[in-house]
Amino acid sequence: MTALPNYETDNPSAYEWTDKAFDLLVATKLRASIVKRPGGVHVAEARGDCPRCEHDVDFSQQLSAPLPGKSGAGSKHHYPAGTRRIRNY
Repeated sequence: MTALPNYETDNPSAYEWTDKAFDLLVATKLRASIVKRPGGVHVAEARGDCPRCEHDVDFSQQLSAPLPGKSGAGSKHHYPAGTRRIRNY
């Protein structure tokens, strides 16, 4: 059986991981970007060395958030929370 990596469980949101990720970005061992896909969908992507375990990471997350206004809660057009796409102006 393959041994599992040694994960940080005491404080997984510690600033040390942000600091290490920044160092990896500067060293071009980690790449991060916001990509606009067809239909205007924005996606955050990260690829390269994991700041915690140094294994390869390939992360992709669609960016979305509920928006107030014409399509927000209480309007005649209602969309479930998280279904509206973020727009960059």
